[in-house]
Amino acid sequence: MKKLLLLFVTSLGAITISQAQQTISLSTNATSLNDIKISENGYILEQTSPGVYAQRTITLTSTNDPGDGSGGYNNAFFVVKNGVPTNVATAGTLSTANATTVSINADDPTINTRTWEISLLNLVSGNIPQGSEYDFRATGGSSIPPTTVEIVASYTIPVVEKHIYEFNSTGNTEGFSATNSAITVSAGKMIITTDAVTASAPHPIGFVRKSGENNYIDATTYKWVHIYYRNKSSNSQIRFITGTGGTNGTNFTPTVMNMTNESPYEVAVINLAGLTTWTGNISTFDIQHRVNNTTSLAGTLEIDRIEFSIGNTLGLKNNQVTQHVNVFPNPTNGAITISDLEDSKTIHIYNMLGAVVKSFPASNTIDISDLATGIYILKTDTGLSSKIVKQ
Repeated sequence: MKKLLLLFVTSLGAITISQAQQTISLSTNATSLNDIKISENGYILEQTSPGVYAQRTITLTSTNDPGDGSGGYNNAFFVVKNGVPTNVATAGTLSTANATTVSINADDPTINTRTWEISLLNLVSGNIPQGSEYDFRATGGSSIPPTTVEIVASYTIPVVEKHIYEFNSTGNTEGFSATNSAITVSAGKMIITTDAVTASAPHPIGFVRKSGENNYIDATTYKWVHIYYRNKSSNSQIRFITGTGGTNGTNFTPTVMNMTNESPYEVAVINLAGLTTWTGNISTFDIQHRVNNTTSLAGTLEIDRIEFSIGNTLGLKNNQVTQHVNVFPNPTNGAITISDLEDSKTIHIYNMLGAVVKSFPASNTIDISDLATGIYILKTDTGLSSKIVKQ
């Protein structure tokens, strides 16, 4: 129902309504809620240039919500209505079972705060006719005042090759979902919590799954994966799994994790060449965090970055995350100064799909004014790295 291709957050728009038992709010990774469009086939979009649209999400949050079913507020809804008003599209019943995140009040476990990230709506009957006489709203005991929305032509998700997952956008899981665990994305990290599920740890094996057909990896070419992590649990193993064998299938590569409660991050460098299913274009894979063949213990695993490569190195100087170099101003409109290039000879600028978009001879000042607005990675041939925000 929900596809989680999230593009870069430009700003946040939100509206909220409260009552005694429940507060519901809407936010978006579009410029604002007023900039949201919805396609005939149900995609939530924002127009980025005349006739060009990009997929966005709307996040619905329900707080002070008795999620045990006793208070009548354990469901919420998200709908698009026409002027009658009649529902023409809906996200369906939003319940604890399909929430993106669930936070339980420590003092009263019947009180939940839940969020749902919605990027694709279920159509009530066929495509929605194009036009501007529609509104969208969230409901759950009472309604948020509706926001006018325009229905535009059908949208097709671009399919792109993606080698790097950076988790730079808060709330953007970049296509990952969690089983026997929960995930949040904040401060440039995907945080996997293994005690945020029903009952207490140990749990059945916890894992995150990247799925969705909107991006893929050329597994025939890219045979290595580098997972930058900080392990704040007693789980001692990380496994990369692909194929149809399920979470305990035979097509996996185990790696021993270290305990790294403090920085720097460790990096698990995993050779995927031995996986019989690692071939062709891969759009789904699992990353497990486990202590044995059946169990994951309580705690968190922070993943800063997942990067696929042709060889077993990414220009790293040691078994840690690439050393960072200071870049300023950051954000920038164009020219940037790099503090210390050491012995670097070349600078590359990568987009968030892992493609090189500009290259320079090493210099303490470079100009990226011709790049589009967004987030980029600066790398040198000696392993220095920095995230850059281009305004």
